[in-house]
Amino acid sequence: MLRRSAPLVVFALATALIFSGCVALTSPRIDPVGAVSGTVVDANNKPVVGAIVAVGPWTATTDSDGVYRILGIRHGDYTLEVQLLGTVVFSAEIVVGSGELKYDVAVPAQYTVGLVQGTVRDVNGLPLGE
Repeated sequence: MLRRSAPLVVFALATALIFSGCVALTSPRIDPVGAVSGTVVDANNKPVVGAIVAVGPWTATTDSDGVYRILGIRHGDYTLEVQLLGTVVFSAEIVVGSGELKYDVAVPAQYTVGLVQGTVRDVNGLPLGE
């Protein structure tokens, strides 16, 4: 008699656990993610090296070709910002979905990075460091 009722007992126990909330029958929730990538160039169309590109809390730094890539961004609406030396020089609203969003940035001319050359001199006009 006990052997015939064992499946019924197991079924009753499983049903009780499921309906009490102790056992979940759904798979774990995985947030969908996407990516954003592109190139940052200056007003002369030259790559901007070392710019920080931020999308929400995710960031990347541009490489020697001005290229950045940010992976693992949850789907949603974000502000993409480009920073040079701690200053936001570009900002745009973007929507991250499945796959990879390509977003190239041209930094405005007033933020174009240039080269400074010259000699630093002391109060007497003599070059420093010689």
